[in-house]
Amino acid sequence: MLRREKLVMRQKIIPVLFVVLLLLTAADVNATGYRLYELGAKAATLAGAFTGRADNTSAIYYNPAGIAFQNGLGFRLNVIYYDLKHSAYVPDEDTTYNSANSQLRGSLFVAYTFIDRISIGVGYFQPYSMETDWYTNWPGVTLSLNSRLNAGYFRSVLAFKIIDTLSIGVGLDIVRGTTHWNYNRTFSSPFYAFEEAVLTEIDTSGTGTGFAAGILFRPSDKIGIGIRYQHKVEIALEGRTKFGLSASWTSLPHPTYPSINVRDLMEDFYSYEAVTSSITMPAEFVIGIKVAPTKKLSFHLDVNWTGWSEFKGLEFNTVIPEEELQQRFYDLYGDFYGILPDWATQGFEMKMEDVWSFKFGAEYYLKDVLALRAGYSRSQSSLPDEYLNPILPVLPRSVISFGVGYDGPVRTIYDQKLMGAFTFDVFVQYVMGESRTSALPGYEFTYDSAFWIVGCGVGMKI
Repeated sequence: MLRREKLVMRQKIIPVLFVVLLLLTAADVNATGYRLYELGAKAATLAGAFTGRADNTSAIYYNPAGIAFQNGLGFRLNVIYYDLKHSAYVPDEDTTYNSANSQLRGSLFVAYTFIDRISIGVGYFQPYSMETDWYTNWPGVTLSLNSRLNAGYFRSVLAFKIIDTLSIGVGLDIVRGTTHWNYNRTFSSPFYAFEEAVLTEIDTSGTGTGFAAGILFRPSDKIGIGIRYQHKVEIALEGRTKFGLSASWTSLPHPTYPSINVRDLMEDFYSYEAVTSSITMPAEFVIGIKVAPTKKLSFHLDVNWTGWSEFKGLEFNTVIPEEELQQRFYDLYGDFYGILPDWATQGFEMKMEDVWSFKFGAEYYLKDVLALRAGYSRSQSSLPDEYLNPILPVLPRSVISFGVGYDGPVRTIYDQKLMGAFTFDVFVQYVMGESRTSALPGYEFTYDSAFWIVGCGVGMKI
């Protein structure tokens, strides 16, 4: 009877999880900072120190080897709300400008042990994303008005328990990358007195593949040691650049006709163009340790290296070669107005650096099913001062986490037989950026950041 109830429940849960996974995959949810703070609610309560523990299905991200220690069918859905804020102080104006966003993020993980010592799992998550949205009239508009960059990972995992205390896991990643960049460029002629702002907008998307691997060693309930490696992913992007024109109707001389106004001239000059680009998601290497002095108390530590030096910046190139693009306009007006298209290549060099982060968490069980958790993490900035910019204002960051978790049994309604386990976690994080002043010529702004994150996760194992 119990086996039948479990089978019926699995048959009902799997289609629902599949639909939820599709919805999460389609969702466009982003965050600021180009580094996700945490993906799972339980891990977030420990400030992300979860590699040496990996005891729920979010191990698909934190340590793929972890699902080999989880029997039966399990799933976990996480929902996280970000109240995101960045500020930029402009000394020339003695004014502070803000970029503020509220975002909702979701992740889903499913794992199943179908043969003794062998487990499979799938998950969707977004470990890297950013979004900034500055005022339309702020001094940095010539570099960034608003921008978004997101990488969504769909990971499938196979894990083996080599012996009772040691497992390994490998995962295949399919990564969908999207970018959006919006800024103002200037349209003017050296021969005629006019200067107009042109809103330039570039949107691209593409797909890449990569892999991840993990090792988890649990010699006892008191010790856990985990290692995770995530390979870099190169994503080829395609899209379009378009221009928003709000120019005046000032009349100008024309090489053939009596006159032309500035707006009509700009419509000939700017047009939608196909562009290509590429971005590289970084490699990661993490070592995590769990130590439990008592049954109720445990401590967790993760040391994380991220290879951001592979990310060189943003560069978008028109499909039409620059020579052809310029010749197309030169044949009409180039010589007369002294202007040639200069948007064949657009972008911004960043020269990011590899960084380290440290995460520490502690857990204490008040009762057998109710735990209190807290954590602290510290991350370096991947951008040197001379490349710190409003597109990606990456700051050194400290995060303080608090949370509560419930982990209890699930029983049948009629005879109260044990069917599995139910988990529910809630957390709150306070993120503190360390103030930094950019050395980027023309944009020597002082950036700062502080905001809250709250989230919850629900899971079941049968």
